[in-house]
Amino acid sequence: YFRSAPGTKILELTREPRVAFEADNRTFLAKWSVVIRGLARRLASDSEIRDSGVEWLTPWQRGDKFNYFQIVPERITGRFIRPRT
Repeated sequence: YFRSAPGTKILELTREPRVAFEADNRTFLAKWSVVIRGLARRLASDSEIRDSGVEWLTPWQRGDKFNYFQIVPERITGRFIRPRT
């Protein structure tokens, strides 16, 4: 799930809903990366928004972000890398 402010991103999602989302992390013991590819779908009702929990996500950038989306996964890939000992 993600939320967005009005603008060109939402217009582009309407035209081409295929998206990719990547999450990476690093700890002292390992690194990992996960990529989700799928379709962005705008949440259509208040109950869908409430049930998803997306309205409680804290955005990194300030501003009103009242457009809520779900990424419907088609493919999930990832890597987990441990340092050599």
